[in-house]
Amino acid sequence: MRGVVAWLVAQAYRHVGDAAAAVQAFAQAAQLSQAAGNPFFALLAASNRADQLIDQGKLQQAAEAHRHVQAMAGEKPLPVVGDSFVVSSVIFLEWNDLEAAINTVVHGIELARQASIQDVVLSGYFVLARAKQAQQDPGGALDVIQEALELAQAYDAPHRYAEALAWQARLWLLQGKLDAAVCWAQDSGLSVDDKVSYLQENEYLTLARVLIAQGQAEKRQPPLAQAAQLLARLLQAAQAGGRMCRVIEVLTLQVLTCAAQGDHPQALATLERALSLAEPEGYVRTFLDQGPAMIELLGNVKAQDERMKSYVHRLLFASDEQKDLSASSFTSQPLVKVLSERERQVLRLVAAHRSNQEIADALCVSSNTVKTHLKRIYAKLNVRSRFEAVEQAKKLDWL
Repeated sequence: MRGVVAWLVAQAYRHVGDAAAAVQAFAQAAQLSQAAGNPFFALLAASNRADQLIDQGKLQQAAEAHRHVQAMAGEKPLPVVGDSFVVSSVIFLEWNDLEAAINTVVHGIELARQASIQDVVLSGYFVLARAKQAQQDPGGALDVIQEALELAQAYDAPHRYAEALAWQARLWLLQGKLDAAVCWAQDSGLSVDDKVSYLQENEYLTLARVLIAQGQAEKRQPPLAQAAQLLARLLQAAQAGGRMCRVIEVLTLQVLTCAAQGDHPQALATLERALSLAEPEGYVRTFLDQGPAMIELLGNVKAQDERMKSYVHRLLFASDEQKDLSASSFTSQPLVKVLSERERQVLRLVAAHRSNQEIADALCVSSNTVKTHLKRIYAKLNVRSRFEAVEQAKKLDWL
């Protein structure tokens, strides 16, 4: 019972957004449950602790914690471990390893379904939709969110239904459907003057995104001023709760707001602050998902040291890869402009006779991601093997 009570205390901290206190309480719950021979709560508490590490912005530590949970669970894990796989997929998605994100979240959803843990299934749908959008599959992303809406309705979970609607609106924004997103904002009942609870932060962040998009599209200051007001409050709450993941996200939205208001020096200063917080943990999608305006600003960052310069370059390369992914045809472009920088890195390592796993280790991605890069390289170079790809590269004097 002590383990269960410690877990409830941890949940209370989580619900008010105190990530540091929640991490400590979940760790205590896991230790007590393990000592009492309660593997269910030991795994659940350990997984929840890892979730809160993500809130703290500690992606590397969270990834290691989730690997530990999954190792503890063994080859035939309990359905409760589905949450660990779903949350692990959030880390892969943030690092822009889309193949690993999708494979991991699908496994997590399947585990959670075995015991009808609908809350975890819903969270998995949100991650899967974001990953599909990142893969330039907008229709697939919206289909997944539609499934989430139907499940939340059947599950009789109005707060999760509202969250699913907010994710749908965010997808609409990424797909350029501003009118639909504005309709969501009008129907949501949310206001920039509301007292924002931790559990509704995602919805209010979506509202801020809609206001920024309105201000950018209509070149009007009032929506931007409202967004700035809301974001300032969200930033203060995230900082107070030690939730660095949210701090970084809010800062990127403040960057867009400042840029849309014409205050480019402040936009760049805020962006540099966000980058300094994000670089140690390797954030990628938080920046890419802000669209072309963010990419343009990244190109204007004057990094003061080599480490930050390298990080900005990585983000810009990832953006180039995303553009390549969305292109429907490569035949009209010269070959030398077709391959992204990451694909060229893969090709150089192939020419050095590295295996897929060795390439994955060198680039800090999964072997599945390397296979995906190779498929794209073959298609773009009109070849069918590693040997032919290297020969073509030699002809173009790339190596």
